[in-house]
Amino acid sequence: MSDDYRAEPALGLPSVTEHPQRDLPRRRRYDAYSSHAKREPPLKHSFHDVASVLGAPADSLPAPVMEAALRLLGEIERLRWQVEQDGHHIAHLEQLADADPVLPCLNRRAFLRDLDAFLEDKGGGADPMGTVAAVHVGGIERLSLTRGLAAAEAALRYAAAILQGGVRASDLTAHLDGGDFAMLFTVADRAGAEERLAAIRARLNFPAFIWDGEEADLPLRAGFHLLVPGEDAETALAAADRDRHGRD
Repeated sequence: MSDDYRAEPALGLPSVTEHPQRDLPRRRRYDAYSSHAKREPPLKHSFHDVASVLGAPADSLPAPVMEAALRLLGEIERLRWQVEQDGHHIAHLEQLADADPVLPCLNRRAFLRDLDAFLEDKGGGADPMGTVAAVHVGGIERLSLTRGLAAAEAALRYAAAILQGGVRASDLTAHLDGGDFAMLFTVADRAGAEERLAAIRARLNFPAFIWDGEEADLPLRAGFHLLVPGEDAETALAAADRDRHGRD
């Protein structure tokens, strides 16, 4: 990891020590759907299309009726297209609402919602149901204070990628705040979750995170809670966090 992480000029200025002018042009907010939504598909229908919908020969209906039906058919197609675009937009917004704004993992709200759904689905009580881990990656605040925000954010991205890469597709990883993460290991008892966290810990510091040519230690501490029937996500995560603090 080199020191050129996010080295683009802030606010389009050549130096972060300069101050933006009040009359700088306002940057247009990027919307992946705005330009596409304006380009409606071509809606070309013929009298034969209208006749097939009405179930009558094209030459048996008056021209004004055909023209009105043609306009109505075009409007139906346009509305159908608009509903489809709105569905894509809603799905996109739902993904954004579940994702951490910086790291490649879930946010706290999405993790608790999915964990509650997992607990509800496992209401009968499988053995084992799964294990929740409250994970803290140390060294982030020290990097922020000594090397700057860019170094701390790069370390968080590095740690999140290692955590996310160490779980199965059925498991969950979420960023809570700062260096705190939450993980769900499905169909794993405490011993199994501890073993997998040990492998993640080894990968986190080998190879070590490097910033500006210097290695930075990222110690990992974790607490665990074996899920039991009838509890909710908040209770399970709090239990794992208590276990983590009991180890400090």
